[in-house]
Amino acid sequence: MSRLFKGLLARNFIYSGSQQWVAMSVFDNAIPLRLTLQPFVYQALDYYKPKIEEIIHKLELKMNNEKDSIKKTKLVEQLRNSKENFCTIYDNGGTR
Repeated sequence: MSRLFKGLLARNFIYSGSQQWVAMSVFDNAIPLRLTLQPFVYQALDYYKPKIEEIIHKLELKMNNEKDSIKKTKLVEQLRNSKENFCTIYDNGGTR
């Protein structure tokens, strides 16, 4: 079990239920589990989605108006990271 999974389970961010069927995969030693996010996690994600979209929009406007090339490259990098994180969280890893 990965450290990330253990940490999320220990902090009660994910829920696996009290009873599950235990069946191992034929091809490896993996045990499939059905997991869900706790309500407070997806409510927080829903709450912050428009705020993050607004930050991305402001960064785009700021980048378009910036004249200094050094500042513009920093804004481009910050915008790329913000869009990548947004797509990973909200678009299931897809591109925006």
